[in-house]
Amino acid sequence: MKKQNLIFIVPFFLASAAHAEGNKANCSTVTAPNTKENWWVSFASDMEHAMPYFTNGKERCYIGQDIPLANLQDYRFRVFKEERISGPQRGDIYNIKINQNTKLEDLRFKATSSAARFRSAVVYRPSGRMMGSKITQSLNWWGNRYLAENKKPTDYPYPLISDDFLSGNAGQHRRLKTDFQSASITLRNDSTDDALNAIPQWRNWWSVSVSGIFTDSVFEFNIYDTYPAGNRGWEYEYTPIYSYDNKTWQRFEINDLKKSISEHEGNVTHRIKITKQFTKNKVWMSRFYPYSTDDFDTFYSDLLKRLPQGQLTKKTLGNSPVLNKPIELVTMTNPKIPDAKKKRIWIHTRTHSAETGGSFLVEGLMRFLSRKTPEAKTALDNLIFHIVPVHNPDGVDSGNYRLNLKSQNLEVLWIRDPKNPLLLSSEAPIENQLLNKAIRHLAQKEGKFTLALNLHSSQSKRETRPFFFPHFGPSALGYNTEESGLWNKSIKFIDFVKHYYGKDHIEATHTDGGRSFVPKSYPESWWWANFKNTVMALTLETTYDQSDYAPGYVDKDKLRKLGESLGMAALAYHDLLSPSLSAAPTFGSQRNIDPMIHDEENSKE
Repeated sequence: MKKQNLIFIVPFFLASAAHAEGNKANCSTVTAPNTKENWWVSFASDMEHAMPYFTNGKERCYIGQDIPLANLQDYRFRVFKEERISGPQRGDIYNIKINQNTKLEDLRFKATSSAARFRSAVVYRPSGRMMGSKITQSLNWWGNRYLAENKKPTDYPYPLISDDFLSGNAGQHRRLKTDFQSASITLRNDSTDDALNAIPQWRNWWSVSVSGIFTDSVFEFNIYDTYPAGNRGWEYEYTPIYSYDNKTWQRFEINDLKKSISEHEGNVTHRIKITKQFTKNKVWMSRFYPYSTDDFDTFYSDLLKRLPQGQLTKKTLGNSPVLNKPIELVTMTNPKIPDAKKKRIWIHTRTHSAETGGSFLVEGLMRFLSRKTPEAKTALDNLIFHIVPVHNPDGVDSGNYRLNLKSQNLEVLWIRDPKNPLLLSSEAPIENQLLNKAIRHLAQKEGKFTLALNLHSSQSKRETRPFFFPHFGPSALGYNTEESGLWNKSIKFIDFVKHYYGKDHIEATHTDGGRSFVPKSYPESWWWANFKNTVMALTLETTYDQSDYAPGYVDKDKLRKLGESLGMAALAYHDLLSPSLSAAPTFGSQRNIDPMIHDEENSKE
């Protein structure tokens, strides 16, 4: 599991690490029965929308961040002003008793409503005893200086930003900023590795929760990315998503978003500003649909309950190098039919950790195979599907965008042993070695591999459709029999995917895939080195935004539909179905796509 830490929010120019550590050590005593700690409640008198917090004169404990609101059940908060120093209480600002329906925003009040000198706050425990003193309230508050603070504390945390969940990423913690009804994050490198400053283009994933939002006014959320002017980061527009339960997601409206780019002293700052009036006090926001290892485990468990024994199995290949997370292999087939009568298909995804599209493709494929349809039965009777749902669990669960927690790009590190290309070198990451070992073991069994799919997602322009990276080209372009054979098989499979998913929903294929992948250390390079064109190995890149669905967007169900289409295409590719293709293969880019998007080397490396 990801380490569960709530982010400590400070302004850009200040830090209070020692203060934060003190809070974490002492705040549990605020609500502890019979505590001997002398805590009292205070607030910032210069705020239009103040929130009460606890202090002992040195540390502060904030409700929602350091003390769960649920721990204050039946506590009564009272903020009032007085006619004179020790005079009667006058003009309650509020008087509220916490119950199960109380929300964090219910505790806010207008602290500037009267002169600071005669404003105080008090909290009564469920027993009715007042916190902070046994003597009279007014004399205690004035005589012991238990008054409102004149200025907002530097560590004032409202609203509360958190990434304390799997795949959460709130950017650079030291550069988080909050104020009334606003919050900002600044993107970070994977694993907070400063050595990655040279490639800001791949600093792209963020996923946060924000609580303490007030529902009666507009909230502003900013995503910043700063990089040298000569080495620009990602600047294409995209449409983030939000959720009130971290399960059901919806897109922001275009009118909710504003993009801007500024330059100062050689640095470029890319900003996406979201302004929206939310309907609930807590909201999750994310670059795209998040998908953690727990999400797949839940999906797998639910599917397993509905299938005959042995049709769906899972085994652990080994564990990730830092978080010790299992790297798992899922297999789907009809166990009653001998393997010798079947062909094997290998699929792996989430090599680049935040490219979540592949996870939804896998869900769609597995759902397709689990149905009681003639197509699913034919597939399971004749094919064995081997699926690695999370190749890079360390990166996935820690909220990285591309790399594992050792800052390794697993995609380009299938480093072959120079003495035996079937093996990987000891320099290859353990994640790749585990997959390689599993493939080699399965390749020795009856039922040969014929198809290998490597699932990714491409950061791209809003209208870019999913696309493939086929290799080599037709014999007319000078490729030999083996090379053109791989090309022809790739185009055959791609055309089947287009047939079942919709040819207008897949980018046109280039007429020449080239040989550049051969000496590389990609998964497809390993397959070619050892199996030539007997295994058609191919990368599929899904995309994030509107694709071919404008004015709508790619969503989880459309990605699952693409996964189903992979299943149908696998049947047709193995001549288990005979679809009538409506048109000849289409080649060449039909739109003005960024050339980098169809450049395999740039995309992978």
